[in-house]
Amino acid sequence: MHTDPDRAVPMIERMLTGNSSVKLQENALFVLSQSRSARARDIITGVAKNGNPDLQLRAIRYLGAMGGPENRQILDEVYRTSTDSAVKRAILRSFMAIGDRAQLQSLAKAETSAELRAEAIQQLGNMHAADGLSDLYQSETSIDIKKRIIQALFVSGSTDRLIDLARSEKQTELRRAAVRNLGAMGAAKTGDALRSMYGSDTEADVRKEIVNALFIQQNAAALVTLARAEKDTTMKREIVQRLSTMKSKEASEYMLELLK
Repeated sequence: MHTDPDRAVPMIERMLTGNSSVKLQENALFVLSQSRSARARDIITGVAKNGNPDLQLRAIRYLGAMGGPENRQILDEVYRTSTDSAVKRAILRSFMAIGDRAQLQSLAKAETSAELRAEAIQQLGNMHAADGLSDLYQSETSIDIKKRIIQALFVSGSTDRLIDLARSEKQTELRRAAVRNLGAMGAAKTGDALRSMYGSDTEADVRKEIVNALFIQQNAAALVTLARAEKDTTMKREIVQRLSTMKSKEASEYMLELLK
């Protein structure tokens, strides 16, 4: 016979405040998370604020899974009062589980810890929050954080945003990061854009990154096109070197052309 979570709340509360084992308390906390009573939520909230570290993280996850504006408010309060980075990371992940993009974006912008900002950005990527990530990118000054945003845009599958960044970003290092992620998105999605960027970008390091991205895609057709048009001997050698290691009809035929 199954235990009714609402009727079992008083007994479970005694388990959590007594000398029960951590395993038993974890089980008790899980049963509480299945209850809809206000008292059950109050108990979980108390554990989330001041509980045993292992139980605290579990309580935070349960509040996230339970959802609702009241639980979002509780998680926000715990985040702002806690000094434990593990607790804060768990709350950021709970905001992702709840689907609270606005809160994650706010914390990604205001948080002073680079580690926690990176976590918030990663969770925005997991939520496919391309608009929020793009807004953050425009206001961000740290190159390292901008790289995190580029990675999150990749995770979110934001091909168009990454192509825009690869074309318009002034910082060479960031353009290279955008190109690198585009290379991992597959030739069908980004091959044509990468090939086009090669012809318009004047930075040798970025052009090399584009060649590498096309190589990662095994996009021999695009590399052959670039090699045939390239006038710079150093860059042409770079492209030909990549083609020489590729097992494809286009690459093999082009290598035979060079031998004639």
